[in-house]
Amino acid sequence: MTGNRDILAERTSARSNGPDPRGLPTRGAPLGGLAVDCTKLISHRLRGFGREENCRSALRQACASTVPCLEIDTRVAADGRIFVYHNPRGRRGVAGRPHIARVDGARVGAARYLSGETLLELDEALRIFRERRHPEQRLCLDMKDCGFESEHLQLVDRYGLEARTSWMSWVPSSLECLYRMGITGPLIFAHWNLTRLATMGHWLHAALSQIDVRMLHLVLRGVDRAPAVPDHAHGFQHSLVCTRLPADLERLLARSGGGMCVHSSLVSDRLASYCRDAGLQLWVYRVPTAAGYARYAANEGVSRICCDDAPAVLQAAGVS
Repeated sequence: MTGNRDILAERTSARSNGPDPRGLPTRGAPLGGLAVDCTKLISHRLRGFGREENCRSALRQACASTVPCLEIDTRVAADGRIFVYHNPRGRRGVAGRPHIARVDGARVGAARYLSGETLLELDEALRIFRERRHPEQRLCLDMKDCGFESEHLQLVDRYGLEARTSWMSWVPSSLECLYRMGITGPLIFAHWNLTRLATMGHWLHAALSQIDVRMLHLVLRGVDRAPAVPDHAHGFQHSLVCTRLPADLERLLARSGGGMCVHSSLVSDRLASYCRDAGLQLWVYRVPTAAGYARYAANEGVSRICCDDAPAVLQAAGVS
């Protein structure tokens, strides 16, 4: 984690829960029979704003919108340059399909989408976001690679955006590192939570507590492995499998004003109750439609919703 000690020495030890991560106070009309609270809306990977997710043109359009929060993913090239991209390797439709962690930034930056756009670097993305139309809009950085926390924070600081940034990771040690560096924004831990499975979930939590298994680009880890920096930290997709988070991580998330993010299929009243009792926000991802957003927005236990079609939510709810 290069540079973390230097950054820690330079930054204040003072901490607050950070600004309210709701972003723009936009409340919409009834949608699908439900009164929609659009303050919960997060644009997932900028989908709905362009032909490709996480791309430059989509970000520009999203920054001109009233969506309260924009979520983007980051990947780090072999030479440390940070790109806005989700998968470890370029998908079909990206020329060359580079494995981002294994090649230098020049090669990654030369890769193009079918539209002709090159992959977006985080530096440029932050520069674009700084010029957003609505100052209240927030940015959520989902850091896919572990060990580059200081490099992300340096870029966010360069553009004066820490007060408008939420931090997400699938690796506990990344969030712990950011917390030690004194960031003031909410920390969000994404993982596979098995609480919805009730007794079976608790059994799996115990049975899988020691696993650290790599399957192609996916790394699955049990709760007892959570504190350690993963062996496969760069160029993989990680997920912790558990029902209850480690106590230290749970307290850290609560103190930051953050919480957890889980797939929509894993949301349950039991999980919402756990988050409420622990002082954690409950974020939900992979909600593809406006109607789906309306259903989760009506759930008082859900704090934020990462929707794949944020423009459709605002349009259907009558929010400009």
